[in-house]
Amino acid sequence: MSDTVGMEPWEAALAAFVDCVATQLRWMLIGSAATAVQGVVIVPGDVDILVHPDTPDIAMYAGVDRLGAFAAGAGATEELASFVSTPARPLLATADGSWLFGRWAVSGCRVEVARIREPSRDDLLLETVGRDVWGYCEWVPWRGLAVPVVPLEVQLATMVSRGLDQRAGATRTRLAEIGCRDDVLQRAFADRSLP
Repeated sequence: MSDTVGMEPWEAALAAFVDCVATQLRWMLIGSAATAVQGVVIVPGDVDILVHPDTPDIAMYAGVDRLGAFAAGAGATEELASFVSTPARPLLATADGSWLFGRWAVSGCRVEVARIREPSRDDLLLETVGRDVWGYCEWVPWRGLAVPVVPLEVQLATMVSRGLDQRAGATRTRLAEIGCRDDVLQRAFADRSLP
């Protein structure tokens, strides 16, 4: 999918990620781009990719290697919030080893790729951490491709917990249109201690 003419920046960035990396790693689209791909009317500000927590470091580095074309010339830092991938340092590992993370500017949009290991959260159905969410990964059609995404029910719990009321409302509307799996929604809310 190299033809990105007419795409929004986030769409072009996702298309580039799919072209470069999709078959190299076990991944799932999360965050606002996953919400938009599933038909919720929002405009994502970035593209967030979650890589399976069992992915070895060497496989993670090899998987993102082709994103090197989008790396910054300089700017490495030890801070996760301000880290930018460079050719010499494509990924940042946090001191505790729970995150292996990269951030690239692709088609005018930020693409963040993270492998997150927090074993204490493995039994919780959360959007970004643990292993349980991988059992709920869904493949949705997008521009002639199948893209793995975190389910909207799990995303809705994240939105509510973060106070993203407008996005949560749009997501509830979409779930009403396509059908909501109440068991998944209830578990996602319970695992975030939400009513």
